[in-house]
Amino acid sequence: TIDIRMKGKVVCSKSVTIELKDIEFFYRHFSVDRPNYQSFIEKTKGKYKYEPETNKMIMYVHGWNMEGEAVKKRWVETMFKRQYWQGYNGHVCLFDWDELGLTGIFDSEDHAWNSAYSLSTVIDFLNKNGYKDEIRIFAHSQGNVVVGEYLRSYAIEGDIKKYIASQAAISAHFYDNSDLLKDFFKYNYPKIYGHYTDGKFDK
Repeated sequence: TIDIRMKGKVVCSKSVTIELKDIEFFYRHFSVDRPNYQSFIEKTKGKYKYEPETNKMIMYVHGWNMEGEAVKKRWVETMFKRQYWQGYNGHVCLFDWDELGLTGIFDSEDHAWNSAYSLSTVIDFLNKNGYKDEIRIFAHSQGNVVVGEYLRSYAIEGDIKKYIASQAAISAHFYDNSDLLKDFFKYNYPKIYGHYTDGKFDK
């Protein structure tokens, strides 16, 4: 409330009602159901009631060494705020997989590969509940292992609209084993990953 006073008396008063909510109410949170990786748990705070103008959905898949669930949430919350400030009028969600931090570097990669099926169940759930043809995935670092395996083994055409791989912790040759990438690298290197499944190793 703003009051304008003249000689101590209120001559004009204007009030605006503001409702403040925890930012966790503005995004959905899905987590891998360990130890079987076969489904997901929704950890969204309260009953999700955020109603933007569109059904666009940006899904954030975090990377390795996130130091617990709280840090994962801070990343997606920052993403939501920055998108909102730029005029984005859709939904955001976090896909939370079980990385193990500094003490479990290689086990974390194993968890990433195994979490792909759980990701597919989340995407299937969202497609059946109002987000069909509206899901965009933004994955960071080792989160791209999760998404890459999902695309290879479980995705069908139309499941997701777009995919952005940010600082992907996975070889580019998993996606393109041609020589189109040769100009991006200064040194000669064995092209193992690009031909891993066909047995044609470039030694």
